[in-house]
Amino acid sequence: MKKMVKVLGLSALVGALAFGGAAVAVGPHGGPGGGHAPLKQLMKKLDLDDEQKALARELQAENQAAHAELIEQKSEIFDAVIDELENEDPDKRVIDRAIDEGTDRTAEAMKDRVDGILELHATFSPEQRATLVDELSTMQDKRAEMFERRSERFEGEQ
Repeated sequence: MKKMVKVLGLSALVGALAFGGAAVAVGPHGGPGGGHAPLKQLMKKLDLDDEQKALARELQAENQAAHAELIEQKSEIFDAVIDELENEDPDKRVIDRAIDEGTDRTAEAMKDRVDGILELHATFSPEQRATLVDELSTMQDKRAEMFERRSERFEGEQ
């Protein structure tokens, strides 16, 4: 179980750093959070030294550029889906391929970020690693609660 929490924690960190915090951000009203605040809070709680801060800033800058590129690619994929849906008889295979391409690109972008994130993780003290896992677990719980509230609201609207 502890290993699973570490894997989930690392996955959340990948998402947080790869997408500037948006992957784990929960805003004040239970909806999506804003920008980098959760990531900044996490970095403060980790009490990074100057070298770790520099590496984290470098990773974040790289990841923001990669994320902007991914957004553009996904927009093009979505446009292809819309184009197909304009047809009188849309081809489900075309839509499925577009969805698969979007999923593959997201997974590829996250995997591309892992080396840098593991480099930062390797600099952490045992206390920082424990803090990381605790904070990411908390973020994940909040995120799950947010989706549960959304689901309940959606069901109430039916």
